[in-house]
Amino acid sequence: MQGGLSIAGAAWRTPIIQRLSGEKSHRTTVLIIDGDLGFVFWLEHLLDAEAYSALPARAVPDAALLVMQLDLIVDVLVINLALAGADEFIAAMHRRKEGVKVIGIQKNPLTAMDIPGVNAIYHPSPNILDHMAKAEWLKCIEQVLSNSVQSTSN
Repeated sequence: MQGGLSIAGAAWRTPIIQRLSGEKSHRTTVLIIDGDLGFVFWLEHLLDAEAYSALPARAVPDAALLVMQLDLIVDVLVINLALAGADEFIAAMHRRKEGVKVIGIQKNPLTAMDIPGVNAIYHPSPNILDHMAKAEWLKCIEQVLSNSVQSTSN
């Protein structure tokens, strides 16, 4: 059983390392942090298909470890603002790379969060990951990269 876990762990890490090796200067790196793993992997798959290098994390400590272990330079951070440590992690990413773009996920549009360093707020529709959601996420990321958006909702 333990050997199976080790193999699964190695299989999980290998694609990430392969996606990053030799591609740092050619692909925009997006780090996605949210406790909803279905959403995180959905967005990772979408962005990978669109020539971004997307990396998933389910919590801020997981993301911090990923950044440290891979010496990762993040171009776009997509983070659920309700996660513990989100504001500190955003500040750390800004210290790590000047100009990092941050898209804050705010699942409840009635809960206003003002966190410094967030370029856009995205209010996803609950549990709807369809073609329209894909188009809106891509538009949001492209607008943030081009500095032409402050807030968006779907």
